[in-house]
Amino acid sequence: MGRHRSVFWMFLTLPSLFVLSYSVAAENLYLERETLPLPVNGTEARTKNPLEPYKMYDIQISSPYDLNPLIPYLRFDGNALAEKKRDSKGDGINQVLFAYLGKGQPLVLKTSRDFSSSVRTAQVEVRLQPEPTPQESPLKGVEEIVPSKIVIFAPILLIAFLVGAAIFDSLRARLKKLNEMLAAEQALQDEYTTRRQVLENTYEYFTHYNDPTWLERYASQKRIDLARRREAIIAAYKELHEDTKFLAHLKLTDPLLYEKATWEMQALALAEQLSVQSPPTPPFLLLPAPVQEHEPEPPVPLPPVPVKPKLTPEERQEKFRRYRERVLERERVQAEDHMAKTTLKLDLFQEFRSSLDQYDLSEDERQQLEQEFLEKLFGEEDDHARSKTI
Repeated sequence: MGRHRSVFWMFLTLPSLFVLSYSVAAENLYLERETLPLPVNGTEARTKNPLEPYKMYDIQISSPYDLNPLIPYLRFDGNALAEKKRDSKGDGINQVLFAYLGKGQPLVLKTSRDFSSSVRTAQVEVRLQPEPTPQESPLKGVEEIVPSKIVIFAPILLIAFLVGAAIFDSLRARLKKLNEMLAAEQALQDEYTTRRQVLENTYEYFTHYNDPTWLERYASQKRIDLARRREAIIAAYKELHEDTKFLAHLKLTDPLLYEKATWEMQALALAEQLSVQSPPTPPFLLLPAPVQEHEPEPPVPLPPVPVKPKLTPEERQEKFRRYRERVLERERVQAEDHMAKTTLKLDLFQEFRSSLDQYDLSEDERQQLEQEFLEKLFGEEDDHARSKTI
C-alpha cells in the first residue's frame, strides 16, 4: 500500500515540478536589452530572445539622418505604434522612443517601404523598463502578483484538479452502477410480465382448472393415465418451480393463474389419493365370474367415497384471500428478518470504524479496510443466499 501511495504522489508532484522549472527557465530566456540594426530597405529584423509577456519595453530608434519620413512606415509585429518621445538635432528628427507591451514572442521590426537612399543607417535599442519602486507603484501590494509568479500555485491547482477528478469518477461510477441495477430490475420485471402474459394466453379458456369438483372428477376418471404420466408431470412441475423469484411473483400477483399452471400436479395428487381409497382392478386380472352352485351371498356394501363439497364463489374467493394473506405474511416476515440482519451488520460496521480510530492509519488504508470489511460482511450473506437458492 505504501509503495502505491508513493508512486501516486510521484505522479502528482512531477508535472508540477516540471511546470515550475520550465517557468523559471523561460523567465531567464526573456529579453532584457538588445541592440540591432534597423532594416531601412523594406526587410525585417527580429530580436534573438522573446519579450517577457505583460512587461513594458522601451524601443529607441537612433540615426544620424532624418527619421521623419520613415516613422509612419515603421511596423512592430505588423502594427504601427504611437510615439512616446522624439529628439531632433537641426532640422531633422534623429531619435524616436516607442513603448511596447511584451507578448512572449520575439519582436519583429519592418519598414513597409525602402528608405535606404535617405536613411543609410539606423539602429534600434530594445530594453526592458525598470520595475517601479513601491512608492511609485499605483498598485501597492499587487505588483508582486504577476503571471511569472503565479506558477508557484501550479502544484496546488494540479492536486486539487486531480482530487476533484477522482471524486467525480467515483460518483460517476456509483451512478452508473445504480443505473445498471435499476435497468436490470426493470428488465427482470418486464421478463416476468411477459412470462405471466404467456401463461394467461395459454390458460385463458381453461377456467375449469380452478374448479375443485372438476379436478376431482377428472382425477377419478383418469387415474391410470395420470399414473402412467407421473414422471412427466412431476418433471414439468419442477421445471416451473426452478425460478423461485418468478414463482413468488406469480403467486403474489395472480394465484388463480398459478393454480391453472399446476392443475395436472393437483389432479395427480387427487388420483393417488383415490387409488389408495379404491384401487382400480387392472384389465388383465378381470376373470369371468365362477359358476356358483349355491345361492351367492349378497355383496358387502362398500363405504361411499367421500366427495369433496363444491365451493361456492364466495368460499372460493375467501380461500384465495387466505392464501394470499399467508403469502404476504411470509414475505413480511422475510423482509423483517432481512431488515434486522442488515441493521445488525451496519451496527457492527460502525463499531469497526470506531475501533480503527485507535490506530495510526492513512485515509487510503482506512478506506481499504472499511471496504474489505463491508465486502466480507455483506458478501457472506449473498453467498449464503445463492447456495440456498441452488
